[in-house]
Amino acid sequence: MSKTFFEGLPTDIRNVLATAARESAVYERKVFEDRLSIGTEDCRKNGMQMIDLIDRSKWVDAVRPVWDSFGQSTPGAAELIQAILKSS
Repeated sequence: MSKTFFEGLPTDIRNVLATAARESAVYERKVFEDRLSIGTEDCRKNGMQMIDLIDRSKWVDAVRPVWDSFGQSTPGAAELIQAILKSS
């Protein structure tokens, strides 16, 4: 829903929607983590090797040129990339 539409709603409705959004985000994250765990286990059972990311900074440095290119060619991507980097 657009920000304009949301802000045009009565305060009580906005509060209910905001609460539901927070609750659904927590639920979605739990479902995602559970499915990721099951999927990872299935992959390993079927012979796939998993590599754990030990040094995140080296990985970030290695992919930064790709992110920079994507950020320049895709509207809004640079801001999204920065938000992701700040959140992790």
